Amino acid sequence: MLGMDQNIFDTGTRKKKVAHIRNGRIYVPQGAPCNTCNPDLPYASLTSVNTTGGDLKYHARGIRNTVGFDWHPTRDELWFTDNGKNDTNYSNV
Repeated sequence: MLGMDQNIFDTGTRKKKVAHIRNGRIYVPQGAPCNTCNPDLPYASLTSVNTTGGDLKYHARGIRNTVGFDWHPTRDELWFTDNGKNDTNYSNV
């Protein structure tokens, strides 16, 4: 059984949060399979399912690579990072 905020994937060089259990749902980011494309769902999204595996919901779409996500401590809003495309001359803000 996964606990809250448990990292369940380790690439060997860094840990990446790929699941977070909250309010009976498992939240999972789905990275984009490419650097600058517009892939079909479920890629490039942040999804959740209930703990029995049903009721798929999309919480964010069009995000390339979400490495971290959590909830605002007082407003119960889902916040996440998005690592944008590689090899650009600007930073994500």
